[in-house]
Amino acid sequence: MNLPESITIVDASFMLDGGTTTLHAVSASGEEVRVRLNQRVFDSYGDPGRLYFNGELVEVRSDEEAAIVHLLRNATITSKDDPPTSPENTISKNSIILGDDIRKVIENSPDQNLLDFRDAIVSFVESEEYVQIVAPFVQVGTYPTRNF
Repeated sequence: MNLPESITIVDASFMLDGGTTTLHAVSASGEEVRVRLNQRVFDSYGDPGRLYFNGELVEVRSDEEAAIVHLLRNATITSKDDPPTSPENTISKNSIILGDDIRKVIENSPDQNLLDFRDAIVSFVESEEYVQIVAPFVQVGTYPTRNF
């Protein structure tokens, strides 16, 4: 797996399948980079909780996983979306928003939303919950200790 030295996260997508999240980024050389964390709600659907880098499955607690976490942690955040500037692009004060997560996305800047998505992926991949969810499907190693 070839990892770039650095990336800039420019967009994110969130699927309504139980939480699959993809970060869209570019490397310093302009190559597109995608980091996807699969949903973890349904254990029989689509490699639950698994991490992918540019379509390649990342081994749990591997050197590649540690390098990807490091890459994400040090990524630059530059959203390609501009925040709404005109009244027709804002949410009415009379709107009903059914969830704090939706409210947060609406109220935050695009850059803050990307930062939050990035932090959620990093936090989950480093957690014991991640290992517990994927353990029934894979052999899990120990998290490597690396100095980057």
